[in-house]
Amino acid sequence: KNSVAPEYTVEMTKLSPFLKCRAAFSSSLFQVDEKIKFTLTLASTAVQPVVFQRVLVMFDDRRYNPLAVKEGGEDLSVVPGTSTVLSFEMDPFTDRERRRASARFRDEVMGQSVK
Repeated sequence: KNSVAPEYTVEMTKLSPFLKCRAAFSSSLFQVDEKIKFTLTLASTAVQPVVFQRVLVMFDDRRYNPLAVKEGGEDLSVVPGTSTVLSFEMDPFTDRERRRASARFRDEVMGQSVK
């Protein structure tokens, strides 16, 4: 008999009294040519450890969502009374977007309008 553990989605926008989540970016500003780094701290008040198969950080701009995923191969468990810190590093810009942003910046600095 092949048993598969049930899958649950814990949305932090919903009330989850046994799990606390806090995100912290490494900086308030990021340059176009640098990766965005942030940590996600999970804490649990449950009586048993909480183990995740996958952690997905969801942003207002959905195109960044696939860039902030941790899979079960990493330690994704939260032991009661402790905190688990997950580090994320993502590069949201393609080379094309970087060149376009750089060209736009150069044009604006030179006093030309960009269309």
